[in-house]
Amino acid sequence: MLTWNVRGLNAKDKRLAVRQTIILEKPDVVCLQETKLSSINQTIVSQVCGRRLKEFIYLEAEGTRGGTLVAWNARKYKLIHFYKGTYTITARLEYNEEEFQISSVYGPTSTQMRRVFFQEIQHIKPPDETPWMLCGDFNVTLLSGDRNNIKNWTKERMGSIKEQILICRNFMDWISKVQEVRRITQLEKWVHVMLKRRFAQLSVMEEEMWKQRSKVRWELNGDRNTRYFHSLATSSKRANTIQTIEHEGQMHKTQAMKAQIFWDFYVKLMGRESEGVPQINWNNLYSTDHNLQQLTEPVTVEEIISVISSWPANKSLGPDGFTGDFYKEFRDVLVPDIHGVINEALEKGLNLDYLNTSYIVLIPKKEEARKPQDFRPISLLHGIHKLVSKILANRLQPHIEELVKDN
Repeated sequence: MLTWNVRGLNAKDKRLAVRQTIILEKPDVVCLQETKLSSINQTIVSQVCGRRLKEFIYLEAEGTRGGTLVAWNARKYKLIHFYKGTYTITARLEYNEEEFQISSVYGPTSTQMRRVFFQEIQHIKPPDETPWMLCGDFNVTLLSGDRNNIKNWTKERMGSIKEQILICRNFMDWISKVQEVRRITQLEKWVHVMLKRRFAQLSVMEEEMWKQRSKVRWELNGDRNTRYFHSLATSSKRANTIQTIEHEGQMHKTQAMKAQIFWDFYVKLMGRESEGVPQINWNNLYSTDHNLQQLTEPVTVEEIISVISSWPANKSLGPDGFTGDFYKEFRDVLVPDIHGVINEALEKGLNLDYLNTSYIVLIPKKEEARKPQDFRPISLLHGIHKLVSKILANRLQPHIEELVKDN
């Protein structure tokens, strides 16, 4: 039995990778979630599952979301009947004159639909005497806290790029040495191909990381990760460090003194938070004729994808350490979690203090900046923070001409 969220089967490379795994593992039943296919025929099943698993049923994707495929070995199992739901597809199979049920699930990313989703699961539950396997991607976490620490989740999922490159190199070297003394197996051949592909991906990611650090905007695609970029990144770090700061005629070099001088300067410039007295009646500012309900509606997957697609690449990093390229490259992986976090925060008021933090960076206004007033502060925000702000701005934009008068 193999169950797998494949995150799309439109690309030939993805179909080949899934097929290779199925051929190697030799399962008799396969459940694939998030196929993103609106229709599936025998040709596609052969491309994905090979020749052993010819019988199949499927649940259509809605646009680019969802979709499930269940395929099995017809020599061992006989289909009694099947049932298609909104989020599930169920096959009742017979083996050695005994029946059992398999249900493949791809749950909704919207929190509003979860009650309907779980009601559907209750509806498809077979009698107690019938063996039942319920598998798939439920898009649900046990605790709300599981979603909060996105940074730690990403570290665990992605790992260190350098470590992954080293692992790929070691295994590729090992396979190359094995080839000198014997013929490698089909499994080893497939692993070698996958390692080469992964190594190429990691090399590009490492190159992009050093481009970002070195800030070489004119670097052409295709140039390789060389010592030149490493040295540029190192020298750039030295140039961007505030070595000394002048205060009341004296130069200060210690980190503690520099931090205190800047702190005192901006507290004096901006003041401290205090309880203000409202001077404007906000209810009278705008009439009730404007329909602004769209501003508070749940965020959609399409809105998130649209914003991520419009993000520029290689901008300065926020506290999460991710560029726009990262969100674009791993969009299919990230969007369901981002969608869930945003809407759960809107509905339940999750503690998102971590996402509201930012890095304040001081940009010199002139060469040889020495005094606090010679620097301009900017805030580097989390990607999620920028994403939500952009979505709200996009929703508000069509109403601006109604809300802001010519005068």
